[in-house]
Amino acid sequence: IAESIEMKKSFSPFMMESKRFKFYDRLLLLILLHHPLLGKEIFSTLFKKNHVFSVFRFLEGKTTIFQDIRILMTLPFRPFLRVLRIELSVSTKGLLAPIFTLALAVLLLLIQSFAASYSFYVQLILFSIGFLAVGLPHGAVDHLLESGVDIKGIKLSFVLKYIGVSLIFLSLWYLSANVALLFFLAYSIWHFGQCDFQEWSPNKSNTLKNILWGTTLFGILLIGHQEETNRILSNLHTLEFPFTNSQATILTSVMLLFSLVWSIIERRTSFFLTVCMLYVACQLPLLSAFSLYFIGQHSLNGWRHLKIGLKTNNQTLYLKSLPFNLGAIGLLVVTYWLSENYFQFFSPVELASVFFVFLSCISFPHILWMHHFYKKTFC
Repeated sequence: IAESIEMKKSFSPFMMESKRFKFYDRLLLLILLHHPLLGKEIFSTLFKKNHVFSVFRFLEGKTTIFQDIRILMTLPFRPFLRVLRIELSVSTKGLLAPIFTLALAVLLLLIQSFAASYSFYVQLILFSIGFLAVGLPHGAVDHLLESGVDIKGIKLSFVLKYIGVSLIFLSLWYLSANVALLFFLAYSIWHFGQCDFQEWSPNKSNTLKNILWGTTLFGILLIGHQEETNRILSNLHTLEFPFTNSQATILTSVMLLFSLVWSIIERRTSFFLTVCMLYVACQLPLLSAFSLYFIGQHSLNGWRHLKIGLKTNNQTLYLKSLPFNLGAIGLLVVTYWLSENYFQFFSPVELASVFFVFLSCISFPHILWMHHFYKKTFC
């Protein structure tokens, strides 16, 4: 302090405190806030099990990390674990989904590289669980966006409207597969961009950014897996990507680099982590890459936005989503049964094409309702 005064420098006692001691202070304050009666026990234990000189050095922030560990090991750990969970949930808000998705992408790539014989089955199990746990449920509560959480039952008018919109889009596939494909890509680009930027820049709606990111995202996923994408498009009898393998690689690299620079300009860690995940996903099969993004990021973030907007919790949302979850699963089973027994679709590409059409039909009304929800709740 005297040196700062002598050198005529500004001084704040907070400048002297290292980040780890600020972290300790936050944990203690959280304990006192949520469990005030534990304060006496913690300080009594602190002085009882440690030398007074060591305690004062610790409280003054003058101990080493090893001395900190020795002192902290003498304290009751359960209160600190409880508030540590709260602290981590606040400090990593918005980062859990991209961190988890990136870690999972790296894990799947390692399995694919070093245990290829198990790769397909591991991915099938993981993505099936993910689809049933969050991918499907996040789109199965659209009736709440119209009626609210407190209303019991489901309005017949809503069900008829929902099915009607899905059937209209299914008929579009029958009339013109090319138009249906372009329409599906257009509204998916808009929806995914809108959902991601609601996470990255809350309450700052920007149509241009939504469309630009959605287009880049689908470009990375589809052009980055051009051969697989074209096999599905060929089976659907639609237009295919015309690029050579080298052109597709260059385009994908450019889009990844553009996204990386964009994420740095936006200063959004979650955006940056998403781009890193997409880079890893380009080394995985198309369905795995899409599932990683759709389940690990889009659906998880969408689910969180629904909880915030509807002011409810996970349990309530899951219970409310159950009727449409079961209905969608039943409809998917019937669709695959008809595909195999009536249309004679057996190959993986044919079944993937069926799933693609199925997803596009149930997504169309979902995106309409979600757009209204985002506009009404966050804009």
